[in-house]
Amino acid sequence: MRLFVFLSLLAASSVAYAQFFNVDIANNQEIVLPGDNYIFVGHATSYWDQNSSSRAGVQTLIQWGRQVGVPVIGAVHSRAIHDEFTAKEYFFQDSDLDIVVESEAGQHKISFANAKKVFFAGGNITLCLCEGIRDAVRGNRTIESSEALNIYLVADAIYDWNPAFDPMQRKDVDRFIKRYFIPSFKCPDQNYYNFPSFTLSTVRLDVTFDGTPVQSYDLEPTDNVGINDLTHLVNVHFVRSQDLSLYY
Repeated sequence: MRLFVFLSLLAASSVAYAQFFNVDIANNQEIVLPGDNYIFVGHATSYWDQNSSSRAGVQTLIQWGRQVGVPVIGAVHSRAIHDEFTAKEYFFQDSDLDIVVESEAGQHKISFANAKKVFFAGGNITLCLCEGIRDAVRGNRTIESSEALNIYLVADAIYDWNPAFDPMQRKDVDRFIKRYFIPSFKCPDQNYYNFPSFTLSTVRLDVTFDGTPVQSYDLEPTDNVGINDLTHLVNVHFVRSQDLSLYY
């Protein structure tokens, strides 16, 4: 009887401490990533993306990243680390990722110090994923040089909670950029106030959709520096997972 109880407790303990994602970057941990290129997949889970509209695109992006050698970062909620049901809701597993970020509501302080190309997937694009995009810009030394930082939003791998506002559709791009990226990638619906503020007063934002130029934006439109006088550049490309090879 004692042996049975012991084995039962041991089994229960093993379930309780099972780990489905091995965390490399803890929630809200400040860290600098030194590489040139990354893929960032934020909260790609059927819990939020209830129609799994981004699943195929996310998996295509991750597979492509593995093939060409671009490190894949996956942001997961703390529940998914030890809870099997929550972990299985994600569109990837631990072995698909090079870096696992514990992320609750976009709480992370990652700096992509030297990044030149960062590909984004998951969501919500106007909430947690917006914070990931902000991370790519904050502290990026490429922007301070003569080179451009290129941000790729993989449209068919991204979702948002609001069906009436789809920033992955061409008609909503301008409204999305003006609300979430101006001024200086503010992400007003999320946790931007938790982090040190920054301004990009010398940076122009150029936007393309499926390879077609959309518009140029001044990231600090009230600072009296004209858009033609901006000396640094961030490109935001809205792309499709089927066309990834065109951008790398």
